[in-house]
Amino acid sequence: MKKLSVVFFAAALISVFCSCKDESSQTVNGVAIYEETPVYLENEEGKMVYASSILAGDEVKIVSSKNGPVLKKAVRKTSSGEEEVEFVKIYVDGTAYFTRPIFIADNNFIPAFVKNDTRLFTAPDVLNITKKVVSIGTIIAIEGGDAPDSDFYKCKIYNSKNFGEDYYIKKSDVNTDLRLVRIAQLGPLVKKAKDLNPVVKSELEAFLGSYGE
Repeated sequence: MKKLSVVFFAAALISVFCSCKDESSQTVNGVAIYEETPVYLENEEGKMVYASSILAGDEVKIVSSKNGPVLKKAVRKTSSGEEEVEFVKIYVDGTAYFTRPIFIADNNFIPAFVKNDTRLFTAPDVLNITKKVVSIGTIIAIEGGDAPDSDFYKCKIYNSKNFGEDYYIKKSDVNTDLRLVRIAQLGPLVKKAKDLNPVVKSELEAFLGSYGE
């Protein structure tokens, strides 16, 4: 009888540990909302070392628990030294990295881009307009799912806050076609390109400025 109790106790422990592991490995969809979002790898000392960057609009998987994204404080190495900041673990095309939560929108938001210079709203109503302007070509994250009775999308933009700052934007000013979002991602890269022929660069910028029309 005692042996049986031990077996059940061991099984219960295994179940607890497995469920904890499963909970910690849950992911939710996220979107990078910073133009060049840095991603890091954790070294043997537990410090974050810059590995690469992803573009605003790139989709990621965010490691989460039932309480939301799992955050951890860690030291990152910078050109001027070291600092301790918050990180969140993400997966990019199946590879694990860490990044700052201020660069990512969570809660299953999806990428979109702004096709007209426009203002943002604090609520889905024209009376709640703000002075905050987003420019044509800006990549943002919008709440997934269709809202047929509203003329607005709930959106998140980068503003140095964890997982973006919430606003609303008119649907007429947004394009959600993922193919065009990928084209929009080229805009900042073309502007920063130093080796492009000036004529080619000008033509590319003109094209990228008209793709959302």
